[in-house]
Amino acid sequence: MPHPSKRRILTLPAVHPCEAVSPATLLNSLIPLAREIVARRSHSFPIHRRSIREAIRQTGLLLELLDDVRDRGSALPDSAVLSLSELHVALQKIRHLINDCSRRGARLLVLMRSEFVSSDLRVLVRSIATAIDVLPLDNVNAAVEVKDLVRLLSKQAWNVVIATDPEDDRAAKRIRSVMDQLKNGVAPAASVLERVLNHLQVRSWSDCDEEIAFLEEEIFTYFENEEDGEVALLGSLMAFMIYCRAVLFDTINSKKRHKKERALHASSISDWLKQEALQCPISLDLMTDPVAIATGQTYDRSSIKRWIKSGRLTCPVTREKLTNTDLVPNFAIQKLVDEFCRDNRIPIAKPNTKHRQSVEKTASPFSPAAAGAIKMTVAFLIDKLAKGTVEEKKKATFEIRRISKFYIFNRACLVEADAVPWLLYLLSSPDPSTQDNAVAALLNLSKHPNGRRAIFESGGLCSITDVIKTGLTMEAQQNAAAILFYLSSVEEYRIEIGVIPKAIPTLVELLREGSYRGKRNAIAGLFGLVQYPGNHSKLIAAGAIPVFTSLLSSDREDLVDDSVAALEKIAESHEGAAAILMRSSVPFLVQVLNSLTSRSGKEHCVSLLLALCVNGGDKVVSLLEKMPVLMSSLYSLVTEGSPQAGKKARSLLNHIHRHQEQSNPPLLRLPIGDHLLIHRRSIREAIRQTGLLLELLDDDVRDRGSALPDSAVLLSLSELHVALQKIRHLINNCSRLLVLMRSEFGSSDLRVLVRSIATAIDVLPLDNVNAAAEPDASTAKGDTKRSAHCTASSVSDWLKQEALQCPISLDLMTDPVTIATGQTYDRSSIKRWIKSGRLTCPVTGEKLTNTDLVPNFAIRKLVDEFCRDNRIPIAKPNTKHRQSVEKTASPFGPAAAGAIKMAVAFLIDNLEKGTVEEKKKATFEIRSEGWSRSLTSSIELCLVEADAVPWLLCLLSSPDPSTQENAVAALLNLSKHPNGRRAIFESGGVCSITDVIKTGAHDRSTAERSGDPLLPLFGRRVPNRDRSDPRSDPDFSRAPNSGKKNAIAGLFGLVQYPGNHSKLIAAGAIPVFTSLLSSDREDLVDDSIAALEKIAESREGAAAILMRSSVPCLVEVLNSLTSRSGKEHCVSLLLALCVNGADKVVSLLEKMPALVSSLYSLVTEGSPQAGKKARSLLNHIHRHQEQSNPPLLRPPIGDH
Repeated sequence: MPHPSKRRILTLPAVHPCEAVSPATLLNSLIPLAREIVARRSHSFPIHRRSIREAIRQTGLLLELLDDVRDRGSALPDSAVLSLSELHVALQKIRHLINDCSRRGARLLVLMRSEFVSSDLRVLVRSIATAIDVLPLDNVNAAVEVKDLVRLLSKQAWNVVIATDPEDDRAAKRIRSVMDQLKNGVAPAASVLERVLNHLQVRSWSDCDEEIAFLEEEIFTYFENEEDGEVALLGSLMAFMIYCRAVLFDTINSKKRHKKERALHASSISDWLKQEALQCPISLDLMTDPVAIATGQTYDRSSIKRWIKSGRLTCPVTREKLTNTDLVPNFAIQKLVDEFCRDNRIPIAKPNTKHRQSVEKTASPFSPAAAGAIKMTVAFLIDKLAKGTVEEKKKATFEIRRISKFYIFNRACLVEADAVPWLLYLLSSPDPSTQDNAVAALLNLSKHPNGRRAIFESGGLCSITDVIKTGLTMEAQQNAAAILFYLSSVEEYRIEIGVIPKAIPTLVELLREGSYRGKRNAIAGLFGLVQYPGNHSKLIAAGAIPVFTSLLSSDREDLVDDSVAALEKIAESHEGAAAILMRSSVPFLVQVLNSLTSRSGKEHCVSLLLALCVNGGDKVVSLLEKMPVLMSSLYSLVTEGSPQAGKKARSLLNHIHRHQEQSNPPLLRLPIGDHLLIHRRSIREAIRQTGLLLELLDDDVRDRGSALPDSAVLLSLSELHVALQKIRHLINNCSRLLVLMRSEFGSSDLRVLVRSIATAIDVLPLDNVNAAAEPDASTAKGDTKRSAHCTASSVSDWLKQEALQCPISLDLMTDPVTIATGQTYDRSSIKRWIKSGRLTCPVTGEKLTNTDLVPNFAIRKLVDEFCRDNRIPIAKPNTKHRQSVEKTASPFGPAAAGAIKMAVAFLIDNLEKGTVEEKKKATFEIRSEGWSRSLTSSIELCLVEADAVPWLLCLLSSPDPSTQENAVAALLNLSKHPNGRRAIFESGGVCSITDVIKTGAHDRSTAERSGDPLLPLFGRRVPNRDRSDPRSDPDFSRAPNSGKKNAIAGLFGLVQYPGNHSKLIAAGAIPVFTSLLSSDREDLVDDSIAALEKIAESREGAAAILMRSSVPCLVEVLNSLTSRSGKEHCVSLLLALCVNGADKVVSLLEKMPALVSSLYSLVTEGSPQAGKKARSLLNHIHRHQEQSNPPLLRPPIGDH
């Protein structure tokens, strides 16, 4: 069955590189991609042979150019990014398509979709030609002959014919004809079937089985996604192949392994991946099915499902409350786990992905053709069972076993055709394989109500019971026990099974001696039988009680749950309760209750103890009241368990309390600790106890290499593990003020945790632990150092940067997040992807059910370790809570308001009367995290009301760099408040701030930041202020990005007043804005276009922009932008240039067909405002065309 991350057949998802990617990065990504495609040249392609070889040939010629460019080591021009990006997307899709066409098992489906495949190949080949046409070959440093070859390739790609091969078309028509015959109940000629399979290169039973398995996989995938799209076609094709497999192939050959396919990803990561990085925090085992929860932490699916099922709706690591219980597959970690296990040859159980919930959808046939094919196949197989040779019967039995495994309709057809009597007859076959297949087939049929009736009425109970005892294989015995479980679901049948003398003893024997699967099936069968009270005495006589109680110590929790459930039913009778109590099972049951994690297991265990109290008398209750550990478990079930479990726990508590009142024992209570402990002593005591415990665990037990007994692992070590985690958190969180104010809370927690360590050590079976009687302290100290050294080991020797790159940006992920499909990306890249309106997964192409971004802390931890060990500076994601600022307008409380006002008065007094150092410190305090820079806007109001602004403006002329920088930063924070902006303006601070922008001499960051206080002021236009001073418009073309952003924001505020347009033009703002249009920062491009749009509203501004020949550049920017606002501003700018620039602009635009398609796209897909402006611009172009009567512009028509 498919892995959840598997790409759907013939879907071609491709990740489009981000806009900021460099040509060198694209080149290095394209070359291995092209090589992978060219390596498929020697592979066999039964279908679409010519088209695929043409695509591979073109890719090979392209690879020669790419290799030559990289070998010469010269840089590619930035204009090549567009072409290389399109090639990157096209080659990804070609790779998917080639893989699908050569995929074993998918040949029949690909053949039936020939037109679709041919159309895709045709489009992709044309895409390569288009990308090569756009590639600026004249500016590429490559050999002349290679360039000529690539140009020739482009011409050939436009002329080559990509169509369905005639042989493929004929084969598809034959298949449709055969399915029509099957639908009408007519057996097709064997020669026609052989001709079709030979065309598909399906030459053996295993080849045919591969096709069936793949089609089955696709059908259940559609079911899981609740899609009915092509289920009818897939079902018909699968039934056709089932018929071919049964009729054409006489022998079953073993499935061959294809080494080539397994070696496609032969690069080993065993030299860089450590198992510890991939362990589940709950189970501490390797994660076989990693999933991310709402908090972003990653766990193994089975572990976190047990955690949630037990009623704990918090994150095990962070203890945050879960907003939902959705489990999103973490494919980034899954991929690392798979590679690690493959390279280190670690056998690891894959998650069970059988589509059991979808089986009910198979009760009806997928199509009339599928129904006809299955019925004819069943008739053929039954005929072989009745009249065939030994080998034919063997093969027919196996075929019946296969076709009845998942499909209810197939089971119904087999029962109606009287398959059950023939299969029961074959249970006595001397051939192990035949018997095994007959039992498995009967197991599948017993899942159908009519199948159970047919087995019972055919007298099959005794035959099945005999197989449990004397089956030729263990698998046959296990499956026979499972058949009894399904039969025991009917009350009449469970009574008849109990009458058979050897039925129950045989199941008990299998439960005692069988394998894990045999034990599970035996428990299931016995559980079905104990539903009838008359069978209880027979189970006791057969020795079932000792076997059930021995399984309570199993390390498989499902066996423990099932055993407890069976004992619960037996204990409902006095005879059964007495038999259980004879095994002295009560203490062990209490221990099991504390160790179980599943809700159902705990409920069954409480029910069993309650039944023993009811039927066992006071001696059981007196035994239970001596176990204080039971009380906490029962109270926990009362408060946190299901209603049914809580009811039973309360009833059991009532029994215990009633017995206590009668015998008047001392009350059970938890030990009371010393309330006079302070944190210092408490923490040191906890550390001291942990150190002594470490001597036992590290120095003796681990170094001696001996195994611990299971009882220690189940209870004591688990409790120690939990307690030490909590102690570590508590010690780490002992920050001074807040912990001091919560002293009682901290003391209580420490007291409970210290007692928890003591309790766990009391339960630890020290007599069974191989450790020294008096461990040497010096040895323990040395080993502790060695352990710490191992913990601090670097990950730089095992982590590759490629494994942590974002698929979109191809850069290291600084803020990895997981989307709904389970894929991981950098937050900024996937946000841009979604913001552009693409609501699909970039890797898989699946439609996103939601746009939630869940942090992937497992990957983030690996990134942080990698950057730390390799000294890579990497920007951390911004975690400031900007959206919460509005909640700070009022003080948090009267005490907080008074403290803030007094602190502000003190600081203002220091600004007025203090020394130079006092003023410096006061300025920093006003700026710092605790003041105006914080999230508390009420503090800003207090500072403004206390006249802090004039004093800060005075300090802008300070000769001390630090004082000036702090004053500017403080004014920036105050300018975010309306009263602060008014105070700066009325204090005449605009000139001073403008001077700092130009002469903030201390560092560039001061000058950049000093522009910020002006930004809110630009909301109020000041026409009387003379801004002709060149200092008002500094040259920001060489500034870092933060300075450019602030300068653009300031200038954008100024251009809102039309009187400032001429001053900006005179200051040379237009050339700087136009140069920023080629920036790799899309936010700078958006802001520059918005500013140019306002300037272009005047004729003077439009003329200045047109003098820069900016129109072609603007059209190119419009096609490359992803943000909706940027596209709207760009269209508005072009429209303003048309209005104020006369016909010469319109005539220039009408010569650019790429613009028209972009405008039509905005009309249909953009916002209403953008669509309105795009229509207006199109009207200008069309009106000019009508006046000059040129040929009509229309979007280019592709090859359909």
